[in-house]
Amino acid sequence: MLRLIGRVATALVVMVSMWAATSVPANAQATDAVYGCGASPIDSESAYVPSSVRKHRLWRVRTTREGYVAIKCGNGSTWGAVHVELKHEVPNWTDALTCIQKTINRGAASDGENDKRKYTYRIRGASIVVVVGENGVVTAYPRGTDVVRKWQLCSAP
Repeated sequence: MLRLIGRVATALVVMVSMWAATSVPANAQATDAVYGCGASPIDSESAYVPSSVRKHRLWRVRTTREGYVAIKCGNGSTWGAVHVELKHEVPNWTDALTCIQKTINRGAASDGENDKRKYTYRIRGASIVVVVGENGVVTAYPRGTDVVRKWQLCSAP
């Protein structure tokens, strides 16, 4: 009986983990990537991400151009969710993921270096850049100043 309970509990944990990794939570916080990846902040714009979780997928967004695009933990300084969260001042991941999705779906696409694609999108006075590569979203950011407001402008319906 205990073995059956253990199997059921394990199956539930796996199902919840898979759901969490593939959907956009309605109450995503600005610190979800740092905590979810076990990152240790180095300064206000970067963090150490353990190598064992750098390619762990936190979220994915469904796009019309790229199919599902992963947002992985990354290295904390040049690519991935922790980098985007810290360096580009993500106010919350609900806004950021919505904005990333809109930018890939509607933005102008161009080929970049090392098989990366760059998407740029202008909405409500905010210019947004998303770079997608082999590991999913490399970086995403609003151009200029007042970036928190621009994330929010981009994500609004």
